[in-house]
Amino acid sequence: MNESKSGFRAPPRASSIGMWLFLAALGMLFISSMWMYVLMRLHFFGRISNDPIHMPTLAWGSTAVLLAGSFTIHRAVVAIRRERVGVCLRYLYITCGIVTLFLVVQSPCMAEVLAAHRAIADRAKESAASFSPVSMYGLVFFLILVHALHVVGGIVALGIVTFNTRHLKYDHENYMGVSFAARYWHFLDVVWVGMFTMFLVMG
Repeated sequence: MNESKSGFRAPPRASSIGMWLFLAALGMLFISSMWMYVLMRLHFFGRISNDPIHMPTLAWGSTAVLLAGSFTIHRAVVAIRRERVGVCLRYLYITCGIVTLFLVVQSPCMAEVLAAHRAIADRAKESAASFSPVSMYGLVFFLILVHALHVVGGIVALGIVTFNTRHLKYDHENYMGVSFAARYWHFLDVVWVGMFTMFLVMG
């Protein structure tokens, strides 16, 4: 409804509150999925394979890459707050490259996890046992895939923010887009580090 007719004005922090609610909803999704992994690993849902989960070595590299992206986008926020648009844009370009590199590194990790899942499934088919334990690698692959899909969505949003920055739509007073992008990447960092740690500890 038009503001001049209704007199309604959205609260100044409405967008920020909406962003936090969005991240909270995503957090619940990931937390519930990770909790399911823990319960399955503790055999709450039937017979689960006791085979240890071996995370690919490249997963350490993808973790470092994702953390680097969080650092560079934080520097972009600091730069735009100081009205240094050129510096902000440079850090956004670097962040775009870093998160793309994350997907490049993460893809073979996912392929290796999926291959391990298929190997265990094939071994179960060849087994003479009437009931074979369920492999946990399938759920590990699912969790990594869901996280990667959110990274892809974040790259699209980051591209829009970079485009807007290039066209001088942000300054030291109006930089909400850059700030929201940074929050999202910090969130993805926390989720991935939490999942990766869980796989290592519960493996």
